[in-house]
Amino acid sequence: LGRPLLVTRTGGLPELVRNGEGLDCAPGDADGMAEAIGRLVDDEGLCAAAGARARARAEAEFVPDHHLERLDAAYRKVVR
Repeated sequence: LGRPLLVTRTGGLPELVRNGEGLDCAPGDADGMAEAIGRLVDDEGLCAAAGARARARAEAEFVPDHHLERLDAAYRKVVR
């Protein structure tokens, strides 16, 4: 959707936010989440750039055919 990512640092979520694709904060840190939201709202350039990078990565890495190829390659490597 061309929107920046905003996640808490739990599970695999921090791995999704890389190369300036968005912001993260500590789990349960309401002030940190509010600050991150404020940064995105106040800085249209940051918001637009992070959203564009997130969209570009999603289009490149998470299209069904590409994802299935990577998954198939991983399974083939394991069963060898």
